[in-house]
Parts: sequence; C-alpha cells; structure tokens
Amino acid sequence: MADSVLHTLSAQHGILFAKATIVGRGSYRGRNIIAKNVEDDDCDARGYWPVEWWIMSVTPAENPIRKDKEGLTSIILQGGKEALLRDLLDTPGGEVERALMGMYRSKWPLVKLLDIGGKEVNPDFGACTCADGPTGIGAPEVPPIPCHVHNGYTKRNEKGEVVHTKPGKLEAYYFPPLDTPEHAGRPPLTKVHARLGLRPTVTKDDVLRALDEFGKNDAFYALMPAYPVEPYGGWTIRQGVMHAPGPYPTLEVQFAQDDAHMGSWTLGARIEPEEERRRMQREIQLCGLNDGREWIERMVEWDLNVDPKFQERYHRPIRVLEEGTWGRRYQLFFDEFYGEGVEVKQGHKMTRASDEHPYVAVVWSGEGGANGNAVSAAHEHAREFLVTPNTPLTLENTGNTVLMVFTVFTIA
Repeated sequence: MADSVLHTLSAQHGILFAKATIVGRGSYRGRNIIAKNVEDDDCDARGYWPVEWWIMSVTPAENPIRKDKEGLTSIILQGGKEALLRDLLDTPGGEVERALMGMYRSKWPLVKLLDIGGKEVNPDFGACTCADGPTGIGAPEVPPIPCHVHNGYTKRNEKGEVVHTKPGKLEAYYFPPLDTPEHAGRPPLTKVHARLGLRPTVTKDDVLRALDEFGKNDAFYALMPAYPVEPYGGWTIRQGVMHAPGPYPTLEVQFAQDDAHMGSWTLGARIEPEEERRRMQREIQLCGLNDGREWIERMVEWDLNVDPKFQERYHRPIRVLEEGTWGRRYQLFFDEFYGEGVEVKQGHKMTRASDEHPYVAVVWSGEGGANGNAVSAAHEHAREFLVTPNTPLTLENTGNTVLMVFTVFTIA
C-alpha cells in the first residue's frame, strides 16, 4: 500500500483526492446542498438525514446508533484503488504518515461542511423566565442545529461514578457565499440567525428549567441571543459555550472528536410519549450526569456564555491577505485554527507557497486545475483534496466563473 500511495502522490504532484464522506444526524435536516436531506423519506434506516460532509477525516462519527466507518474518509489512489486515510496513516514504517502529514498528525482537525435546514416551524418558547427572552409562539423559522455544548465526554464507570474527560471540542465556523452557479436557483435565505452563548440576563435557574423542558417545547432557545449569519464571516466557539448553528451551509473546523451534550431537542419538534422523552433526555442530554444542576456545573463555562461582549470577542470576519488582477486570498479561520479562502478569476492562476503543514482543500465553486489535476465543485471525486507538507499549490481557473477554494490547516 505504501508504494501505491507514494506513486499517486508523485503522479499528482503532492496532492491526494478523496471521496465525499457523508455523515447522518437524527436531530436536524438540510437544504439539499450535499445530498437530499429535507423530506421524511430522505433519512436512512436509523432515522438520520445525510447533513454533514466530513472532509479528509480520520475521526469516526459517534452517533447514538453507530454505523461502521461512518465519518472516515477514503482516499482515491492510482488504478482505481481506495483506502481509508486513517489506515494509510497507520501503514507500518511511518513513511506514509510522514509523506502525508509530516510531524503534524496529532494536530489534524476535523473539518465539516454542515448542510443545515429543513422546513419552517413555529417555535414554542413556553413561559421563558429570562428577562429579555421571547415567550409563547414565535414567528416561523427554519430550525437550526439543536442547541448543544461541547465540554468533554461524560460516562459512568463500573462503580456508578461520573467520569468527565476534558478537553471538550473547540470549534469555529465560516459562512461561504451562496451567490455561485452551484447554488443558484435555491430558495433564498433571509434573516438567518445563529444562536450562540446565553443572554447576559440568564440565570442558572433559567437554564435548569429549560433543560427540564427537553422535548416538550423550545424554552432553551429563548435563553440564547440570535446573531445574524452573513457570508464571508464566522465565529470561534469555545468549549463550554452553548450554540445552535443557524440554517445556512457552514464550513466548520474543530478538535478531532465528536462529544456533545444537548440542551434542547429540535426546534419545533416534540418527543412523545413521556417515557421516550425521558430516555432520550438521559442518553443525549445528561449522558451519564445525575441531573440538570450537574449538567450546568460540568458542561457550561458560565462566564463565557453570558459575556455582554460575546460578539466582540468571538465574531470573525475574513481578513484579506493579498489580492490582484488574478483574484484574492483571505484568512477565514482564526485563533487556534487557521484556514484560507482563495478566489481565482477566469483565465488566471495563482500559486500558494509551500508550507510545512499539510492542509485540506475544498472546491466550493468553479472548476480548473490544482497542480495540473482537474478540480471542480460539481464532481464528487475532484472537489476535496489533501495538500501534503512542503508542496506549493498552483490553482488555475479554466472555467467560466470564479474558482473558489477553501483550505484548513493543522491546529496551532
């Protein structure tokens, strides 16, 4: 296998292509961007909709109902062969790992494209006790991902004691533009919001009451401020911060793990009967914790959530790095993460200097070449690739529209 990988890498001038790895989720639907995922019959036998594209992933999905190798990316090798990226990195001798990752395998992130959406619902915020939160029946909206938090794994050991393993999952978002040919004709998204953190007026008793309403109403969402989702912007979300990403295609980078504790169920949806609601509450909200109070103390970094300057501290618009007649390059992930967007105009090319870090690249729009290999947002096997260490990347636009490529590097 090592010879096949190294031969492919040489023939493709330092890059490897992958098949799209689609992960299902049972708590939200999409907008038919990465797959059909809006209607009831678009789900699989588990009741999961195909809403997440995991990009160059070596991290298995940890859904309540597991599926073998779900979340793991397959690399396309010369001669039509395929192999899991994780297996390639484990090839004995270490030569393949060094060729693909250099010294940075332990810093490899989990990168996703989230297709968030579904049909409009009328949320029921209940009798919200927060001073400035909405109450009762709200205006129609497309559901976000249910509000949840990442602050490590919890489970009970053989003695029945709670074991809490940190750190939790640090993550960041980028909202790509949708005014591209690949996304033309879709219903326009207006007034899309992401609910992030907690309102500064929220108390722990407010959260405790909302947690107990899990699957009954949408009380928890009323405790969270709603920030507008705008293209060419994003956020950094710290461990222990509540979040409900809004119904907009979202490029996400995070620590390579899949921990989560739910705060509420899907907006507008109810869980019945009561026995089933309690079971799901135990399994995906408490996850081994004793009750809501322990959930708040272990899962929620309180001061980060209620920070009045939350937007000022964590909102991240792009930063242009260079531009010219050929197009532009800009930074789209910040803090512990790093990523870039590159836009190459029709008939032009650009070269990004080599880097000791490996990185993933996703073609969001257009078509052209990458180190002489055909790339296209419209073709599954030509839109996701790995750029290996010390490889210059030349992008050439041979199409009729802007070639737009997003890259994500190793974790700082």
